[in-house]
Amino acid sequence: MGHQIFQLPKPTAIGNNLTLLAGAKVEFFLTGTTTPTPVYQDSALSTPHTNPVVADSAGRLPTIYLDPSIVYKTTFKTSDDVEIYPAVDPVNDQVPLYHRTEAEIEIGVTPDDDIYEPEYIERQGASTDAADNLIAINKAISAATVPSLNIHRHTIRSRDGTFIVSTPPTNPYGIELAGDGAILEEFTAYGGTRYRQLNTYADNLAGPHVIGREYRYHVYNKLIANAGTGINIEVYGDSTVAGSNGESSQLLIQTLFPNLGFRAGLPEQLAVSNNAVGGTSWTDFDPSTELAAGTMDVLIVKYGINDGAKTYATRLATMVTAMRDALATIRAHANGSLEDLTVVLVGPTSTYDAPNQRDTYWYEQLRGAYVRAARDYQCVYIDAYAMLQDARYSAGLDMDAPFADDRTVHPLNERLLWLWPAVFDAIFGYAETRFFAKNNVINLSGNMTSGNATAANTPSDFAFGVSFYRATTGNGFPIDGVLRVDRQMDGATMQTLFPFADANRTQIPKRLAYVSGNSWTKWTGIANAMTLQNSWVAFGSSFDEPQYILGEDGIVTCTGAIKSGTVTAGTTIATLPAGYRPPAIQGPIVVATNAGTCQIKIDTDGNIQFQTDGDTTYTSMHFSFRAA
Repeated sequence: MGHQIFQLPKPTAIGNNLTLLAGAKVEFFLTGTTTPTPVYQDSALSTPHTNPVVADSAGRLPTIYLDPSIVYKTTFKTSDDVEIYPAVDPVNDQVPLYHRTEAEIEIGVTPDDDIYEPEYIERQGASTDAADNLIAINKAISAATVPSLNIHRHTIRSRDGTFIVSTPPTNPYGIELAGDGAILEEFTAYGGTRYRQLNTYADNLAGPHVIGREYRYHVYNKLIANAGTGINIEVYGDSTVAGSNGESSQLLIQTLFPNLGFRAGLPEQLAVSNNAVGGTSWTDFDPSTELAAGTMDVLIVKYGINDGAKTYATRLATMVTAMRDALATIRAHANGSLEDLTVVLVGPTSTYDAPNQRDTYWYEQLRGAYVRAARDYQCVYIDAYAMLQDARYSAGLDMDAPFADDRTVHPLNERLLWLWPAVFDAIFGYAETRFFAKNNVINLSGNMTSGNATAANTPSDFAFGVSFYRATTGNGFPIDGVLRVDRQMDGATMQTLFPFADANRTQIPKRLAYVSGNSWTKWTGIANAMTLQNSWVAFGSSFDEPQYILGEDGIVTCTGAIKSGTVTAGTTIATLPAGYRPPAIQGPIVVATNAGTCQIKIDTDGNIQFQTDGDTTYTSMHFSFRAA
């Protein structure tokens, strides 16, 4: 706690050297009385001055501390007790710099030091010299939110320095503990005194968990080019990246990233090499071999937990120097420019390992250095600690327990699923990669006239993946319904048409497009009327109209009955269009007639002809064959 230091109430210049006269006396009394009252030599108010306080031979007074609970009167005299100026009363009853607030009055809190604004914990007596600031911080929290007065301040602050508490403050309203100071819970564990930082920046983070997305030029340039050369990712880090800590191998980055790439529909395959080694740190990082090869597209680096275990006094400077030197070397390399390489820095994930200095107090110091390095060397930075800050309760759950106690270091399956997909999304954002994704899902209703499909759209007009559209006969489709388009990433495409109308309920037309072309096959399941020749007409009555249908199995089925045409052998009855023609001459095909039977054939040009004379009264057109 800081106490007021006495200052002379009036400027005084006595003597040739503009100092007080030797032996001048300042005497202190209770206000309004002649009762002497003590003043002190130290801020703890433990050692009183003599009263009066006497100036030395040079006319200098010692430092004088006042008791803030006392209002003083003072007299000022020469060594011969001659009054220099009249008594000043009161001398210290001044208006405080920051008045006692309404909230403080309501809850009965009197500030210990009113030179601080109400939001600062030092106002309530917190000090970097105190063994335990718990009471002071609890007072500051209580004064921040007083529901009975509708006072809800979201933040309390501290000046720079370290403020020790014996247990976490009582904070039911979640007041943010902000400011430049570190509030540390002191506890005894693992054979010594340990500290855990309570005012984590992760809870009060004003900036994003990911910065530097604008430095991903190279990898997106490759995605847009879609040259089929793949995206090569090299990963460096410590044991939290290397694995073999009890996690599933499917969740390590070298396996998970390619699978996520498939699911995202990326046009380029991801090839990931995991170069991480347990026990390493930024001082061990050396990608020179891969850099010289010139095949890297993305470099992901995740160190930090073992950097915290180095010499305490120099560990931060050692890590920052190694990180910046490595990044400077990469960017200066012919294959390491922003144009040629995307660099991703993943901050350390939280651990709970105070004996090895891998604790929150260490991780809370790192963000600024990572942000600055990301900006200076054009890197993406992902603050993994801020995303997953607390590891205290994770041993044996989503993190391992390597020391057979509640300490924990390595992420297991659940935490890896919280970490690596977030890193993947920071590099290959979902909305960003939809532009060239091969697994889109599009669903347009009939109300969306713009963007809906027509029968004239070629296969390449449709997105890769699955799309749904409203199909109408007005747009050229054979029936009204819902059109589903499946387009595989190599280009093979299928359209399926589901009918709206009950009359068409048995029809589910389909058509295909093959990799080699950008055109459709004929619709399957749709009955097409034959164009009859040489005076032949439909028999009518209750018989089917002469028609042909292409089935999903590639079989063309003709149905119906005809009459009244030319019956001579060699006469053409009708010509089937391309797509409905056989690969070779089909025949003789025996069909029923009014007189018995006759024979017909179908040539590769689609001509249906009599091989023997037909019957003008009635000739059946029921037959089928495989289409070319």
